[in-house]
Amino acid sequence: MATLEFFHNDKYSWSEVVVEVIEFGQRLGSGWSMFGNINNESNAVLSKNASNHISISGLQWAEWQVLNEHQA
Repeated sequence: MATLEFFHNDKYSWSEVVVEVIEFGQRLGSGWSMFGNINNESNAVLSKNASNHISISGLQWAEWQVLNEHQA
């Protein structure tokens, strides 16, 4: 299991941060299932069991979560 934590420049808008995370997720694979309210918390899951495409050999599950601390 790997946990990645990314920090971004405070000058980025919330939408820029979310798009950047989605772009990174697309490099891992396709078929993400997105959850949450996109305005303050966004997360997604990619599972090999759901017949999605995962680009990294041996990876069975990936998840990302973005919290808008300015909305909290």
